[in-house]
Amino acid sequence: MTHIGAAFDLCGVGNHLRIIISKPKAGCVLVCNLTDTIHDPDCLCQFEAGEHERITKPSVIEMRKLAALPVDQFQNALDNNSIVFREDFSTELVQKIVSAILQTKSVPEKFKSYLR
Repeated sequence: MTHIGAAFDLCGVGNHLRIIISKPKAGCVLVCNLTDTIHDPDCLCQFEAGEHERITKPSVIEMRKLAALPVDQFQNALDNNSIVFREDFSTELVQKIVSAILQTKSVPEKFKSYLR
């Protein structure tokens, strides 16, 4: 459930697909989310419609919204029906995200450390 590449929606929290992109570190995993390309057209990590079943329009990783989430919260969210897991992101797509995050100067080191 909390493996690298796991994709999920949080019920009642916008319509942005989230992806786990790290192994657990200090009980947390690094999570990113997708948004429309128009919100950050210069983002280093862009996706075209169809690259994943849930990507239906040009999208980017929202670098300002990276989050370290506690692993133990995922089971609680599943039990409360507040999370829905989707088709996993492939290793190649996750690597594309990780590479872009590591290259983005505005991403804080505390998040980059999850990926090294």
